[in-house]
Amino acid sequence: MIILRANLKQLETHNKNLSEFAKKLPTTLRVTPVGALVVISAITFFLIGLFSHNYLILFLSYILVFLFLVDLRNILRISLGKVEFKRRVDKKSLFLNGFTYVELSVKNNNNFSIDNITVQDLFPVVFEEVAGISYNTFSVPKQGSALVSYIIQAKRRGIYQIGPIRIVLKSPFSLFFIERMYPLYDEIIVYPSIERSEKMYFMAKTKRSAKFFGMHRSKTIGSGTDFFGLREYTRYDDYRAIDWKASARTMELMVREFTIEVPLNIVLMIDSSYSMGYGKPISKLDYSIDTALMLAKIALDQHDRVGLLIYADDVKSYIPPKSDRNNVNLMLREFALARPEGGSGYLEAIRYAVENLRMRTMFIIMADLEGDIDEFIEAIKIARLRKHKVFVMHMYTPYFVTADSKEKPLVRRAAEAIMFDRYEKQRAYLRHELLKRGVNMITVMPQIMIPLMLERYLKTLRGVRL
Repeated sequence: MIILRANLKQLETHNKNLSEFAKKLPTTLRVTPVGALVVISAITFFLIGLFSHNYLILFLSYILVFLFLVDLRNILRISLGKVEFKRRVDKKSLFLNGFTYVELSVKNNNNFSIDNITVQDLFPVVFEEVAGISYNTFSVPKQGSALVSYIIQAKRRGIYQIGPIRIVLKSPFSLFFIERMYPLYDEIIVYPSIERSEKMYFMAKTKRSAKFFGMHRSKTIGSGTDFFGLREYTRYDDYRAIDWKASARTMELMVREFTIEVPLNIVLMIDSSYSMGYGKPISKLDYSIDTALMLAKIALDQHDRVGLLIYADDVKSYIPPKSDRNNVNLMLREFALARPEGGSGYLEAIRYAVENLRMRTMFIIMADLEGDIDEFIEAIKIARLRKHKVFVMHMYTPYFVTADSKEKPLVRRAAEAIMFDRYEKQRAYLRHELLKRGVNMITVMPQIMIPLMLERYLKTLRGVRL
């Protein structure tokens, strides 16, 4: 079962409200600064000519009024409702820093040509325009069409919408303009960066890390091909398992035991509390997501079952463990939706996972542990009482701080030293408490490119017996 994300519902509600707002937005006719100047000039010339009996100035005021009325007639005869827009987005699903091509066509179904129309395709600031232009001013003949095209680059993961379209229609003499929002939207989902997780993933296949790979799943005694040992024969054993040579040496019937490989059940648990949004050059949450994506690929390569649980104050998303690569696609969407918010509900997350898992599982927890440490230790106790394995990846906050190149004041440096000392004491206490309960914890940082983490992760998996 996959829990629908609360922020996805909020996004859909927001987009629906925005669309309704755009539809109800009135088409307003406004006077440009030039038009206002013409009106003021016409009134001024009329009053001067009237009181001075200067018919030339009066005639000039009449000409200005005539131009004003003609320009008003020309803009009012054009119906923006008959202007049709169609948008084509080349890629609606892309990874962070990926590119997509957007093409917006404008068709004029009026019986009059539109001489001065500005069309701007609005998109969120998380996209960067790298080629082309998303707005243009052009003329469109009657029953004709025009095109706006551009390429944007995604700078933040998430689900976003391109739209609406801003239209500004100016009159032939630029005395009036009409502004309107056209409610046309296209959804784009931006997945987390694949580049970093791919580097981690392929690092595992280098010769340097080759010795740490191979069959790492847990083994249990049974019928298999890997020899485990010898033991005395009992009446419940198959006589074909008797090792006659060993029996002859010991003068007792001995049977061979073999091992069979059992896939691991792995759940990747990511803390998405507010503090996880902090970090430079990459936030702790983004780093956890990249790492989780890499670990999921490694687990599936080894035919393990892997699932995902994202939590903050409560459980935001849960994907049950499966040895199915479609699980990664489901995870990608949840990764895109993950937002730092709320506190860290360790107990609720562990209880939810334990209640929904029938098999003994390895929990890989990725968190900065900025919440209640006693609550976290209590959550670990619950998992261990149910015979689950726990592996903690500590997103250590001081390691996610970029050092300032400028010289810091003495007071600030002293404050940072005190804070670092507090973090170190807390980490030492936490490590001690986890080791007492048979839980391994490693501290990770964005500057180190994962080989050490991979090695410890795989060693831990090798030692699991579920």
